[in-house]
Amino acid sequence: MEKVSNHLGRLIQLRTLNLFDNKLTDIPESIGCLTELDYLQLGMNKIDYLPESIGHCANIRHFEVFSNALTKIPLQLKKVSHLESLNIADNQITRIENVPDQIHRLSIYSNPVDYINPQTLERFQALIAENFNEYLYVDSLQYGNLGLQKSRFQKDKLKIIDIPSGQIYWSNYKDMPIALTKKWGLQISRDRNTVH
Repeated sequence: MEKVSNHLGRLIQLRTLNLFDNKLTDIPESIGCLTELDYLQLGMNKIDYLPESIGHCANIRHFEVFSNALTKIPLQLKKVSHLESLNIADNQITRIENVPDQIHRLSIYSNPVDYINPQTLERFQALIAENFNEYLYVDSLQYGNLGLQKSRFQKDKLKIIDIPSGQIYWSNYKDMPIALTKKWGLQISRDRNTVH
């Protein structure tokens, strides 16, 4: 599929929208009418822009938009007040900003990131009650470029993957979408739970 009809906005009771692995280049503004949407999957497309109306979809809890052509996160995304999990990995995003404050899981690996909002970092560095479902997922290049220090993060809240070398420990690798492990030819090793 290469185009989504603007009539999408008529599906006002829709709770799950899965448009994974198509040839979409954009999403219609009418998506903002889907105020009951809970899960939005746009991964593995060619989307280079998210409509500002995405901010009207305040009930989205899980948003997957990995492997597209995004260069920025729209300001209106901050209005998605129930967003818990955001995967924007494998895009062309340089600045990590406009992320809702209540986010629990954020995947930004395989983006040319040179800036991350300090408040977003603080969210994952805060010494809050132990919750193993919370993490910031980066790649080894971002880890170095952004001057991140694993010691400043509680337990496994910072997950680091090294895609070029394939040295990915299972605890980090298990949350990566299968489509990306296939794209990069990663496989689980029998030796020490690493990926080659």
